[in-house]
Amino acid sequence: MAIAFVRFDTTTRREGVALMPRFGCPLCRAADKVEISVYRDYTRIFGWLPLATTFASGAAYCHACSRPIPRESDPARLRAALATVAKRPRLRAFSGVIALVLIALAGFGTLAVSQLHQRELRANKAQMQAWLADPRPGDIDLADIAQASSLTYTLLKVTAISSDTVTYRVHREKMPHRAGVPSQAEGFPLGDADFSGPTFTVRKADIHESAYEPGHRSIEGTPLGRLVLQEAQRPQTSSQP
Repeated sequence: MAIAFVRFDTTTRREGVALMPRFGCPLCRAADKVEISVYRDYTRIFGWLPLATTFASGAAYCHACSRPIPRESDPARLRAALATVAKRPRLRAFSGVIALVLIALAGFGTLAVSQLHQRELRANKAQMQAWLADPRPGDIDLADIAQASSLTYTLLKVTAISSDTVTYRVHREKMPHRAGVPSQAEGFPLGDADFSGPTFTVRKADIHESAYEPGHRSIEGTPLGRLVLQEAQRPQTSSQP
């Protein structure tokens, strides 16, 4: 099992500095000599991507007396001076949060699309099973042909229905298996004259069992050997239940 490590750290940046006009030093009373510096702490992810930032903090220094000015010396004026120098954090200061939110949204979106795709697959499979288990004249089924020496597939067309049997006519072409079974229309002409192979009749009960366990139950005793029904195509003109 792979373990992913995410590294968080903090860094402090000076984001602003200014000499305050008409600001008297509380220590030596010199005017226009007080410098305000603004600092901000950043939380980073992966050592470089800003994740979040805190409120600005500041420091005051007098160039006349060469001393730092304590906060308690004149807190109200120092806070007001700090507010004039501090800038609103740029959007990139929260780029880590934005990136994490976008990743989360992408993950939720991918999950939602995947779930929708799975529901569509289940619905298509249920429809396919219903069509295979309830054949109607004109239906075209794709069937695997399992013979002793090869595995091929072809199309079967429903030509007649009775109370307990179904009659199929086989397409004139068979194709070898490659990477899976393609769409039944791929590579097969679908005209009536193209279904010129042998005709055979099977029990509806055998078709029903094969339809609901595709790939596991086969239809025996056909002119082609063992058949496994895979897909069905129902003409649009046929009546729907």
